[in-house]
Amino acid sequence: AVFEDDGFPLSIFEVDEANAIHETSLYAPTDDTSVERRFRSVLGDVAPTLQFGSEVLPEIDWVAHTLSGLKPVAAGPFLVHGAHDRVKRRPGQIAIEIEAGLAFGTGHHGTTAGCLEMMALVARRERPRRILDLGTGSGVLAIGMAKLQRSPVLATDIDSNVLSHAQAGIYAASRVEGMSKQRLKSFFLKGTGSNLGKVRVRPELHNGMQFKLVNLMHKLPVEQQDVIFCRNVIIYFDKDTKRQLLNKFADALSPHGYLFVGHSESLHQVTDRFKLIGNTVYEKVR
Repeated sequence: AVFEDDGFPLSIFEVDEANAIHETSLYAPTDDTSVERRFRSVLGDVAPTLQFGSEVLPEIDWVAHTLSGLKPVAAGPFLVHGAHDRVKRRPGQIAIEIEAGLAFGTGHHGTTAGCLEMMALVARRERPRRILDLGTGSGVLAIGMAKLQRSPVLATDIDSNVLSHAQAGIYAASRVEGMSKQRLKSFFLKGTGSNLGKVRVRPELHNGMQFKLVNLMHKLPVEQQDVIFCRNVIIYFDKDTKRQLLNKFADALSPHGYLFVGHSESLHQVTDRFKLIGNTVYEKVR
């Protein structure tokens, strides 16, 4: 709260879980010499023995820099990767290309990779036909299920910018540099006129993917779903609101449908309408 009016980003990173050691970082302009003094004063009052340090960060594209260090993630039949790793796709893999910067969900978090593996297991065993992704973000799970099952998937979010970008399927041509001519022709249409220098995903590849703006506090737009994804969303609500949302999900699922939640989200002592069948995966029981 001390630096809220300044608008300076503040982050807390867990360095050592066993010994409860954390790193707190404040990002501020170098020409404001009072920031470090104020920062030391605030934290020093809480823990006088804290170690302090400062570093001048270079003026670079930090999104691009971060992406260059992200390695592709193999999870079950899926390979989640950025544009810089297209050459690492292998025959037989279901490739999902996700770039950081627009929304959460590049697949590099261990829990997302684990969810993709469980998703492949459920898909192989149950062959779900109706799938709903709530809070889709980058759409990694919706895209994965659509590619895996060739089934209709409704991807929703409360962020209209995320949905508009995903639905339009229009990207700068630089995003597909390095792709073979055959793949370019198969996957994209070349922009002309005002869209010169851009490409658009072929409409037939968007078949089966629907996008809709949805507020979870309102009635869900579907029913009798075989699978619902709602990961890292309900953690932000109190217990009573969680119960209301979980009842909505149960009502929208078919008998014995599946609910995928986040790694830090538990349904224990919140609802008895689901049973845990795997890591963060629940089956509807009533």
